[in-house]
Amino acid sequence: MWTTQACGATAAFVLWVIVATGCSSVPDEVLGDDDGWKGAGGGSGGFEGGGAGNRMPLDVDARSVESGDAGPRADVSPSIDVRVTREAGPLLPPPPRPQGAVVYAPESAAPQLPSPNPEPLGALIAGYGARRVTAPDGQVFGNDVQSIDQGFDDWDNLRASTVDGGYYVAVGGGPKNEGGGSFGRGYWRVLVSANGIDWVDMRGVGNWFGGVAYGKGLWVAAGGNGWWGHSKDLVYWVQNPEHPTNNSAYRDLAFGNDMFIAVGGGNRMMSRDGLKWTQRTAGSSQAIVFGGGKFVAVGSDGCAVTSDGITWRERACSGPVRDVTYGNGRFVASDRDQLLLSEDTVMWTKLPTQVMTRVGFAQGVFVGGTPGGIIKTSVDGKTWKIAYRKSLANDWNTVATSPSEP
Repeated sequence: MWTTQACGATAAFVLWVIVATGCSSVPDEVLGDDDGWKGAGGGSGGFEGGGAGNRMPLDVDARSVESGDAGPRADVSPSIDVRVTREAGPLLPPPPRPQGAVVYAPESAAPQLPSPNPEPLGALIAGYGARRVTAPDGQVFGNDVQSIDQGFDDWDNLRASTVDGGYYVAVGGGPKNEGGGSFGRGYWRVLVSANGIDWVDMRGVGNWFGGVAYGKGLWVAAGGNGWWGHSKDLVYWVQNPEHPTNNSAYRDLAFGNDMFIAVGGGNRMMSRDGLKWTQRTAGSSQAIVFGGGKFVAVGSDGCAVTSDGITWRERACSGPVRDVTYGNGRFVASDRDQLLLSEDTVMWTKLPTQVMTRVGFAQGVFVGGTPGGIIKTSVDGKTWKIAYRKSLANDWNTVATSPSEP
């Protein structure tokens, strides 16, 4: 159930909550404990979010919504503070462990995941320190949680994400942070939520996950040291029996046109079933998206385009490029210095005044993560406004793109 409250008026609805409080000024940062949302459960392999008495205030400075220039925008009320929540569905029984295969399994007992959410889940943006922020409508961000205050390239680093199959999914990992600048053996990390608040946190010894995508009833992941795997339940990850025998670091995955494509480590790989992979062409690509009937991969050498995963066409898009997404009939690519827009992947328009480290698309809205933990949104990819700002040391690594985009 959800409620919307503003200036004394209250209305009740189903599924998710927006609370708009006050017709006066709103504090810049965290509201008092009475205004936070209580987490559910806790402990290894269970719901992350705190137990009784451990509230998680969700910070949105709704007054800080300028588009890179000074002064508030007139289209956002300065007196509304927003929080978003959804009820989690009933828990599923722990899945059985696959037999006769090399399996990445959680260190603790297999957890119970909530049932998949049948409603659209919107945006997920994640990064260092296992930081996650969600927005069911792609515009109202909240539920800001993290594992540590200042993350490194370690086992708390979330490197990739997807919103599909009824879940928010963020993956990553790295060497275990032993403290004091000391790092131990490598770990993979998977966090799963059906509502953006209650997270099932799983990790185990193994290579980090650098990319994840959902298709044909499977979640497929690839990552460090040439690791490839797939999962039917998001708990157990089976190493593909015919995985490529190289040690490349794979950085991203996408699904479309009845195939998966992975990029990273100087490779572009294609698979029809998510299990058997073939190298189709070499390339410098580090990110990939499917949209408009084609895949677009970006990296240090610019952009490359394919429809069938076999024939690639290199495009001059002013590389290097860090990330790419698709929505509303156009591609938006980003690096630290500019945005690039294209409707046909041939002609690219530069927007040097917009700086995004990562980009995605959800519920009809482009979402961008900027340095300093700021989140911006845009309908057309050209005009952006700040949708969320909270000063934390952990920066963004990934913004999930909605799989429903054609």
